[in-house]
Order: sequence, then C-alpha cells, then structure tokens
Amino acid sequence: MREAEPQRLPVCLPAVANELLSSWIGRHAAFHAVPPLVMLRHCLPEVSSLQATDLHLNGDQEIRLANMFATEPAVVRRMTSTNVAQSSHRLIKHGPQDALIFRGGEDKMSYRWSWDQLHSTISKLQQTFRAMGIGKGDRISAMMPNMPETIACMLAAASIGAIWSSCSPDFGEQGVLDRFGQIEPGLFITCDAYWYNGKLQDVSDKVRNVAPKLGCPVMVVGYAGDAESLAASLADGRMMDAATVPFTARPVEYEPLPFAHPLYILFSSGTTGVPKCIVHSAGGTLLQHLKEHRFHSGVGDGDRLF
Repeated sequence: MREAEPQRLPVCLPAVANELLSSWIGRHAAFHAVPPLVMLRHCLPEVSSLQATDLHLNGDQEIRLANMFATEPAVVRRMTSTNVAQSSHRLIKHGPQDALIFRGGEDKMSYRWSWDQLHSTISKLQQTFRAMGIGKGDRISAMMPNMPETIACMLAAASIGAIWSSCSPDFGEQGVLDRFGQIEPGLFITCDAYWYNGKLQDVSDKVRNVAPKLGCPVMVVGYAGDAESLAASLADGRMMDAATVPFTARPVEYEPLPFAHPLYILFSSGTTGVPKCIVHSAGGTLLQHLKEHRFHSGVGDGDRLF
C-alpha cells in the first residue's frame, strides 16, 4: 500500500536561477526551522542525502517534490546538476567590453581581450583538451607567464574537471620537474620565451629537456620567441593556435562536480626537500575569491583588478 503523500508546505520559496535541489530543499528547511535531513525525509524518505537529489530523480520523485513545494515537475527537473550545469553558461559574461588588459614583456607588448574573445578561446581550448583525451581528474601543468592565454587555459581546464598546476617560466629545469613530475600531467603547456631585465630569455632548451621526462603532450603558446620551431622540435608538440583551429566556439559546457573536487595543485617552497603538493578545492577557491574580491575589496562589475 502506497504511503500518504507529504503535505504541501504552508510557505514555499521560489527557486533561484541555476539553483540545485539540495540548496532549495536546504533553504526551505532553514525557513521552517527544521534540520535539512528532516526536511529531506519528509519529502523523499528513500533518498540518502541532500546531495543525492542533485544527481537524479525519477518521475515519481519529481512529482512528489513539485506537489510539496507548489511548483511543476519540470521546474524540479531543471534543478538537477546536469541541467543546471548545462544552463550555467548564462553566468559567463559576454560582450565587446574589456575582460583582460595585458601589458607584458616589460612593456614590449600589449593587447586586450573582450569577454567574447575570452569565452571563445575557453570554448576552443575545452574542446581541444577533450579531443586529447583529457577529462575529470586529469592534471594539466603549465610553465607560463601571467597572460590572457594562461587564464583561458586554466578556465578551460576547470570547466572539464581537470586539475590545474602552474609555475613561472623562470623556474629551473629541476624546479619544474620536482613539481610537475609528482603529478603526472596529461598535458604540459609552455611559452617559448619571456623577457627579464630587458633581455630575451629563451626557454626552448629547457622545454626540450623537461618534456620527455614528463612524458605527456606539449602545447606551446607563442609569446616572445619562436613557438612554431619549438613545437616542431618536440616529439609530441603542437602550437596552441594550431591545436584549436579545428574547433568552432560554442557555449562553454561544465562538468558537474562536487564542492570538494580539486581545482589547483600548488606547491610548498621546496627549501627543506622536494616541494610538497597543496591541493585547493573548487568550492573552497570560489568562496575565498568571493570573500577577498567582493567582501574585502568591494570589486564589482566594471571595476579593474590589477
């Protein structure tokens, strides 16, 4: 005999755009002053945790939740992780306004990327990484300056659940290997050269020595040297521009991942031995940026952050 349907709540809260079911149920619990798991047991006694509601519900469960929260089953269905993730590209800013203003090479070069260009580059890189077989949990290491291409590569890696780790191109060969050698990257991204103290510092020989020991494909980003020659000299090398050419920009897709999924691998200084890995989660990093940028610094839309 089927159990009685749970009664509709006396007060129902509207869902927020791109909100997951676990958050929506949790907000109702807080509003009605009951523990979140008590609210979940009242709604769906057979479901083990709030997070489980984000992954998948069957049709009967969607109807029961919709009846209890005074909405439609289609609204409940849109709040599972797959549907929220596919719609979250609406949160990425678009338009011709500046997203990144770059001055590099000790004032020897400068250029700007619009939000549209940033989004387009991330999309093409995301597709490139996936075509190379890189996905959730794989590591991407980068020996790159602070430049727009580095940011785009990092964001593309995060979008597919890959884990990003980077260092400056002025690191010595052993310093690079001590760090990236530990994490077994699926891709090594590097520049061709950089400027320091008015002099061009070519990293081609360092890359040629490091790449075979990492044992993974290499993507070379043109910056201050001869990226094409460097890429051609590597056993499994390619230029970033050439690698992304086959792909057309489209809305960036996001792999649904838990709060604690690794986002970055940083390293200790290495002064007392081999550098130790320090893992930062995606959720923790997001909260830290929100705290520092929005609450501490008051950075908002249109402000410039150096």
